[in-house]
Amino acid sequence: MCRDVARAMCYLHTFNPMIIHRDLKSLNLLLDKPVKGPTDEPLIKVCDFGVAKFQVQDGDWGQMTNQAGTKHWMAPEMWIGSTYDEKVDVFSYAMVIYEIICREVPFEEEEPTDVGKYTVAGIRPDMDAVPPDCPSQLLDVMKACWAHDPAARPSFPIVLEKIEAVRG
Repeated sequence: MCRDVARAMCYLHTFNPMIIHRDLKSLNLLLDKPVKGPTDEPLIKVCDFGVAKFQVQDGDWGQMTNQAGTKHWMAPEMWIGSTYDEKVDVFSYAMVIYEIICREVPFEEEEPTDVGKYTVAGIRPDMDAVPPDCPSQLLDVMKACWAHDPAARPSFPIVLEKIEAVRG
């Protein structure tokens, strides 16, 4: 599932002109077909491009709205009203990985308005929910993607490469 989402986001971020989804979350991920048993491998499709944004020119996104997207998956820079770029999707992807691994919404117990305070302060979801058999490489990708500094977050081509390496 992490690979499918990374592939879709890599496509959007390498498309010309680049597209930022701005609302990447589990509710915007669809199964290609029903999963009926433990041997069925899901195929995930990214949907809902209602707040997506095309890049106007290289490095220029035009007018950007603050707090576009859903609070539990939003990057810190979207909360504070600073300029942002495609790395907001990388942050949201980290929250999707967390949700896939832990089977819970990031900051699930928190009020949506408080999530922004935590995110901006550099607080990330509780790692106690991570199962002990989770591959450490997957956790490394998740942590890199939720870096506070957008410039420290990897691009989706790098994310995809690392995710594919986890599968072996």
